[in-house]
Amino acid sequence: MPQIYKFIKIRRFVFLLILSAATAALFFPGAPAGAVMMPDAEADVVGPVQVTASPDTVFDMAVCGKNRQILYITGTEKPTTIWLASIDPADADIPRRIVSDNSAKSGPALSPDGRFAAYVGTDYDVKGDIYLLDLKAPSPKPVRLTGRDSAAGGPSFSADSRRLYFHQTGPGSSNGLFFITPAPPEKKPVPVETDGDAMSCAASPDGQKLAFISFRDHPSGNIFILDADSKDLRQLTVGRAIDMFPSWSDDGKTLYFARIDADTNRDGSITPEDNAVICRVQTDLPDAEPFPVTPYTYTSLQPYCADGNLYFLSNYGGASNCWVLPADGPVVAAQNVDDQMARARRIANRIPFQPHISLLAYYKIIEGFPEARETGAQAAYAVGEIFEGLGMPSSALAPLAPVLEQAVHHILGHRL
Repeated sequence: MPQIYKFIKIRRFVFLLILSAATAALFFPGAPAGAVMMPDAEADVVGPVQVTASPDTVFDMAVCGKNRQILYITGTEKPTTIWLASIDPADADIPRRIVSDNSAKSGPALSPDGRFAAYVGTDYDVKGDIYLLDLKAPSPKPVRLTGRDSAAGGPSFSADSRRLYFHQTGPGSSNGLFFITPAPPEKKPVPVETDGDAMSCAASPDGQKLAFISFRDHPSGNIFILDADSKDLRQLTVGRAIDMFPSWSDDGKTLYFARIDADTNRDGSITPEDNAVICRVQTDLPDAEPFPVTPYTYTSLQPYCADGNLYFLSNYGGASNCWVLPADGPVVAAQNVDDQMARARRIANRIPFQPHISLLAYYKIIEGFPEARETGAQAAYAVGEIFEGLGMPSSALAPLAPVLEQAVHHILGHRL
């Protein structure tokens, strides 16, 4: 099976699991919208806030922080409907219906200048084509940009809105990245050289980097980054974790993405049936490791950062909807490592014990204070104990080994 179809199958399977999942365990209280934007300094944990409240299931979405809008798709199969709405949870405006027909639609995208919307539609070809809408037109009508000779998906715009990226594959060829100019729309896609298969890309805010998913190194998919000027290619993630939906932070220094790396259903293997979490990794550091931002108790997908906040699609609370947290996640960041450890211990000592939020609290120490080796080693040991107590094998434990080794060398060095 070509990797693009395998990825699409995984993507749809994960979404369907979201829709059928039981209500998630709410292990920390929700917070008002203001607390998400500006967490209380005295709080240890901030709960997610619901952004969409559609009577139908929210199956897919894209967020544009510059225009403070969300483009989302309701419905699990066909027919599906595309809506445009505000990302402000307090905004009472009625969502605007953009496209409603009998076809199955997916992969919505919004241009940062607010003019264009793109998506994948199947009314002309069941394999999927890229469609473009001019939202500034009096009566926006979808314009098909690809044809039956290929399967296309994953549309995303560059930060200056001058390019629409997507992945495409044809008979006998591996999936690759292409782009077109949306205004006016070009019919002939321009290939992006990535030295191998590539799909589901995201352009950095400065336009200098392109993050994408590739199966060249592992069948589960890893994230690579292409430098637009030098054409240098860097592999950002490795291993058997299933990585999806790369998305850049506001400053372009951190990459957020969805990852399945723990056996949350305890069936003995890591598969798309397990919960996905949002992870992040600093791209400006050569040996940075990814760390989870959302807990393993519910599935989180499609991260988007805007104004210091993290928007994502999740079954938190039961139904699939868009939710928002601070970009740092639910555990509030402290000013120094001692305060961060004290916060982690307060969370871990709660009754009843809340292992999943405790994991995030200890991970926050390892991620935020790499120079505090002894404290980092204590946090890494606590993480390992929690995973062991949960009986939940995870590839997320792999980055902890260097932390423990460095701490041991540091301690021995001081004692010699």
